[in-house]
Amino acid sequence: KLLSLMLRTELQDVDLSSTSFSYDTLSLKSKPTVSLILDHPRIHDVLKIAARNASTCLFRHSRWILENHPLLDPPTASIIDESCCLYATECFDELGSTICYIAWLFCAEEGIELDSDRCAYAIVNEFSSELQKYLDHSPEMSERAEKQYVKMLKFRFLQSLAEEFARPLVRAIGNLFDMAADLSMIGIW
Repeated sequence: KLLSLMLRTELQDVDLSSTSFSYDTLSLKSKPTVSLILDHPRIHDVLKIAARNASTCLFRHSRWILENHPLLDPPTASIIDESCCLYATECFDELGSTICYIAWLFCAEEGIELDSDRCAYAIVNEFSSELQKYLDHSPEMSERAEKQYVKMLKFRFLQSLAEEFARPLVRAIGNLFDMAADLSMIGIW
């Protein structure tokens, strides 16, 4: 949560609606969190790590993050369980926000638009890799149930990328997830 808050605060004066501009590297590098990311030898790796961590969080805590999922045992209705649900959901959504900001920094550094395939592929590849690991260690499901479950995971992942400036990124990832029709139904496409 703190990382996304730091990035949001440090980039609040920057026009995030476009990555095609000539930004003052010195002014951005004077911001500690942004500087930490931009100083990494491969910002692409930072983006992949963020996507991996968000994916792992989603898969590990899907019981709490995916509400009313018919394939999962519903959490019991205790106060502790409700707290776990709120905390897991908030943590996952903040990781999604962090991905948005790091993706923007990656695209700005590379001089590419936020909907570029390079950016979307980096995120989708990490998601897919972590998804496969997760499914390999999950209880057996019918092919239909697994397909439905994976679709719900992908959709929830896209929902976590909720920063307004990241809509082009969400569309690019949704396209790679083959979910354009689903996104158009909720007004993202």
